[in-house]
Amino acid sequence: MRVKLVLLLVPLFFIACDLDSRFLLPTKSEIIKAAENAGAANVVVNSYMYSDKMFDNPSINTDGGFKSTDIYNIQVRVTYSGTVSNTAVENAIRQLFINNKFSSSNITVYANTTNLPQQPQEETYTMPSHQIIIEAVQNFGATSVTIATYTANGNNVAVAGATARGNAVIVIRVNYSYNGLGTVIPSQAAVTLAIRNLFDSFTNVSASVSPTAMFPLPSHSSVIATIGEQGANNAKILEYTANNEVIGEYYYGSKQSNTPIRISITYDVGANVTLVQQAVRGLFQHFNSVSISTMLAPPTREAIISALIKEGAASVNITTYTIAGSNASEGLRAINVAIRLDV
Repeated sequence: MRVKLVLLLVPLFFIACDLDSRFLLPTKSEIIKAAENAGAANVVVNSYMYSDKMFDNPSINTDGGFKSTDIYNIQVRVTYSGTVSNTAVENAIRQLFINNKFSSSNITVYANTTNLPQQPQEETYTMPSHQIIIEAVQNFGATSVTIATYTANGNNVAVAGATARGNAVIVIRVNYSYNGLGTVIPSQAAVTLAIRNLFDSFTNVSASVSPTAMFPLPSHSSVIATIGEQGANNAKILEYTANNEVIGEYYYGSKQSNTPIRISITYDVGANVTLVQQAVRGLFQHFNSVSISTMLAPPTREAIISALIKEGAASVNITTYTIAGSNASEGLRAINVAIRLDV
């Protein structure tokens, strides 16, 4: 018998816990009591309403006293007598809901010593979707458009948009990139106005944008061609990174001007190193953090011997030929070259 009783109590326990997880909507009597505690007398609850959708106008009448999690936009209207301020009474009633775990952004309280209208006629309007906003910014030639913030009365607006009252507090922040080399650079004011115009039915909209200029990175082929224009032969790129991202041979993208660029080049001995580096640096004129290193490919032993014989040497014997302490061989780059020979 005890086992059966326990088995019956366990589901009841979980049901009770589930009920307790919901929020308790205060009764009208509790609202009156809260106002009286603030110093009001002869308190009358003229209207007590809520909506069951986040941005809907309050339309469901209630006396409170039950629990639910699907309650939004609670609105309470009371009249009273006494010298206590409207604000003190409103704050006392609002705190009653906050104590019952309702969000303060979902509660509107009107208190006055004169009669109040039961329900204002406030129209609701459709808010633009995320995609509509993004397309409005893209019309200016912007790329990588992202919506950093989009809220109505402190609540995030869904991707598909929503409906809200015309006086809802709307905040929208948009980030985007644009081509820094473009013939027309969109002004922040123009982009912001285009976003604001999407909310022409709303009276309280805060819109701002954060643009980022992007500049194309020189391709491998353009770097090599520039080196060749300075008289260098067999030019190669040993390393090419942007903020540690490897820039491959077929990369044709853009980066911000403050992106750290590293490029290492090599070519045969002969061309002026300073002029080559200046020419390559000119390709990165829109970037302010560029590191260029140059390594020269030294001539082979055979090339040295052949050149000396052409100059009239009867015989040439290269005693030592080292690069950074290692015997020179094809593929090594010129760092601290040392050569000793007998002619």
